[in-house]
Amino acid sequence: MSAVLRGTILWTVTPDQLRGRVSGIEFAQVAATPALGNVEAGLVASLTSLRFSIVSGGLACFLGTFVVVLAVPAFIHYDTRAHP
Repeated sequence: MSAVLRGTILWTVTPDQLRGRVSGIEFAQVAATPALGNVEAGLVASLTSLRFSIVSGGLACFLGTFVVVLAVPAFIHYDTRAHP
């Protein structure tokens, strides 16, 4: 679901001349995120415990999403009908 929403927003609001570049950046982000998350989880688990790593990772994800929503309220109000 997340990929569908990201793709819809990406393709509808990005100007034609920038779609390739923006798609490349989005692809790099999608490809790199799981690996970076694994490094973070392993590092935190090695410094603390597995349980703390799982809980803190979940909380960091939730808080990060909340911060993005507060910083970019246009994501909440996005409407595909507004972009012909």
